[in-house]
Amino acid sequence: EENIPDGLLGDPLRLGQILLNLVSNAIKFTDKGEIVITARLASRTEDEKVEVLISVTDTGIGIPEQIIPHLFDSFTQADGSTTRKYGGTGLGLAICKGLVERLGGSIWVESRLGKGSTFFFTLPLKDAAKTVQPGPGKQDWSLSPAAARRQLPPARILLGEDDKDIRTLAAMILKDWGLEVIEAETGTEVVDKCRTEQPDVILMDLQMPEMDGLDATRTIRGQKAGRDGKPPIVALTAHAHGEDRVRCLEAGMDAVVTKPIDRNELFTVLLGCLET
Repeated sequence: EENIPDGLLGDPLRLGQILLNLVSNAIKFTDKGEIVITARLASRTEDEKVEVLISVTDTGIGIPEQIIPHLFDSFTQADGSTTRKYGGTGLGLAICKGLVERLGGSIWVESRLGKGSTFFFTLPLKDAAKTVQPGPGKQDWSLSPAAARRQLPPARILLGEDDKDIRTLAAMILKDWGLEVIEAETGTEVVDKCRTEQPDVILMDLQMPEMDGLDATRTIRGQKAGRDGKPPIVALTAHAHGEDRVRCLEAGMDAVVTKPIDRNELFTVLLGCLET
């Protein structure tokens, strides 16, 4: 809406991850009709603070009323038929909830079965025009290892990547952040180590020998059927949009990180996975 300030200060990486998850879900569960994203000003104080209400509306299958109170719990699925038809673990909404709350907002949904759903979330932001900015060269947006270690809980990360250079770089980043890294070169090895090492998160390349990342994800999800659906699986791919992203979600992956790896994007996704 036009009454939203032209410039807002906040966290664009986390906002992007929230929107990508909500829009991807809307696309996945909408066979026909439309998906609409809106943003309006929910409130404004006398100083520079504003609260923005963002909504993602679809004309898809809708959500049963009894499921809605539990929808943002980790690994909640609407029903067995939805799981079989659409795939996925439901973790994406738990990630969204964790990210929204970390930003100081709230998230909820309104839905009618067979008629579609609207996901709402609020974000407290600052009006850039009314906020004093530091001078040139004084603002550092980089993510330092120390800052990452303060925010990420201890965790074991299973890294499935057949390219040695990419694997070495990713492992170095993760270790700098204080995370334990278990490396795997093939999809088969990822599946085996998922069972024996019990990782907290899997980073999965899509193109691996013996078994690709999509088949490895389907195998892991099949092994976890009837339990809690863990661990979260994050795709590593050079094509993180369009059909490839939908294929990842349908296979049971929970998020996508682009290659070459961007530290801020990887950090945001891991933070969401580990906070659920």
